[in-house]
Amino acid sequence: MILVLKCWTSCRQSNLRAFLAVVGPSGCGKSSLVRTGLLPGLESGFLAAASGHWRIAELRPGTQPMTRLAEALYHNLMLAESEFAKAPSEEAKETIALLQSQLWGGPYSLHDILNQSPVPDNTSLLLLVDQFEEIFRYYQQGDKNEAATFVKLLLASSEHAQIYIVITMRSDFLGDCSTFYGLPEAVNQGLYLTPRLTRDQLSEAIELPAGVFGDEVEPALLNRLLNDASS
Repeated sequence: MILVLKCWTSCRQSNLRAFLAVVGPSGCGKSSLVRTGLLPGLESGFLAAASGHWRIAELRPGTQPMTRLAEALYHNLMLAESEFAKAPSEEAKETIALLQSQLWGGPYSLHDILNQSPVPDNTSLLLLVDQFEEIFRYYQQGDKNEAATFVKLLLASSEHAQIYIVITMRSDFLGDCSTFYGLPEAVNQGLYLTPRLTRDQLSEAIELPAGVFGDEVEPALLNRLLNDASS
């Protein structure tokens, strides 16, 4: 987790985008690393040089990336003190649609939204886009314009002093980054390649959850699982 934060911090200190790509093969624990390491680390103050407080909006692009982004911003309280969050619950769909229409205003639309409804001082916004590779499928099989608009918005938003972007992506999709202008450069500047777990780390990952419930994993079964995972 500390290495992830250092990678991210070096990008900002070098006047580069605050854009971090956590990349690795399928099933290697990219999302778990971010959710159980990076996010708690931020909330505990490990990146205090960037911000003392965080508002975190998490999404998967799916087949409606702009809608998913608007929903994440609304439901994760990025606008908690603004007019959007004050709307009654029955008006949630309408306010999300309004927010989505604003996001379609251009690559720097989130900049404009923060100018209109700024987050409190010493507070930053983190956009976590899990399974980012879905955007490549959507570009090929869905709406190319929406996919490109979504990526441009993320890249431009990462230039804002209060916005940080984290994506998780399967390593076999790295070559697809060239589909979108500026994305390969952003990934290269803030790339964290998820390492393979050691045998001891794998053992802990298997045994500790069982221990939480007062159970144990039989040595023979543990050894079999470790051997299978290493093959």
